[in-house]
Amino acid sequence: MNILKIILRFIRRCLLGLLLGYWAGFIGYSIVKLIAGGPNRVLSWYKHLYGTGISMNDDLPVFREWSWKEFLAYQFFYLVITLMLCIFEWRKSSIRMQ
Repeated sequence: MNILKIILRFIRRCLLGLLLGYWAGFIGYSIVKLIAGGPNRVLSWYKHLYGTGISMNDDLPVFREWSWKEFLAYQFFYLVITLMLCIFEWRKSSIRMQ
């Protein structure tokens, strides 16, 4: 039972680390693109993040139509998961300290 808790805590913290790294890169790169090229450069980077994929049939890149709603929905989903993991870790660590 103790080993299972350790494994789940390790997986949870790895996922949290990946998501925090994602947000650091996303925000940092957005700022760099904004300073270097303005809003159009940031938008082209967001389109790059959102619009590339691999086709299952012929292994050619597939480009989706750009949608602010879908892009922001994905970012909001990532943010919610990140915040839930942060709150969960914070509560777990505060329980141990008592």
